[in-house]
Amino acid sequence: GINAEVYDKKKGYSGDGYLTRLEQQFNLSVKDWNRTVFGFHIENQIRQYFGISLGPQQDASSTIVGSNYTSEEESIQPMYFSNSVGLYLHDEVNWKDKLKLTGGLRYDYDSDYGNVLIPRLALVSTLSDKFHAKILYGQAFRAPTIFELFDEWRGNTNLQPQRIGTSEIEFGYRKENKMGIRANLFYNQVYSMIIEAPNPD
Repeated sequence: GINAEVYDKKKGYSGDGYLTRLEQQFNLSVKDWNRTVFGFHIENQIRQYFGISLGPQQDASSTIVGSNYTSEEESIQPMYFSNSVGLYLHDEVNWKDKLKLTGGLRYDYDSDYGNVLIPRLALVSTLSDKFHAKILYGQAFRAPTIFELFDEWRGNTNLQPQRIGTSEIEFGYRKENKMGIRANLFYNQVYSMIIEAPNPD
């Protein structure tokens, strides 16, 4: 018999994106015991969905996939555009080098997932040369990725950013910069967690 030549088709992933960003930060210290930082960013982003191809490696500068997995037909990958704005304010107040209060607030808006407001507050007390205590509360977020938003099979355009809240209490002791002991208690809570789940359809 005749053995037909079989080509080993390489499965490749390719995507392209462009980012334009303007960012500025300002530092202000009117008094010795107070320091304020505020700033902003403006961002425009073009994101290409990953093209999955078979055979020759896809040209990363093109949205055309010559042999698309799994149909092996030529296809054009979609492009996604997003705009975002971020504003933040951070302030520190010191009382006689014994007590420091730090507060912060950050606001983010993105055309893909809406807006998020993130607070942060910390109080640090130096009880003596050897003892200190800290109380902290803060939040953070993770925006949904382009895959989680727009994937053909599992994407969900209604996803909101995943958020986490952190509370922390700490006590510490240090002797002449030679030995230190810290006791820390913290609690984290995740809101709107993004996970993969079976599609009922």
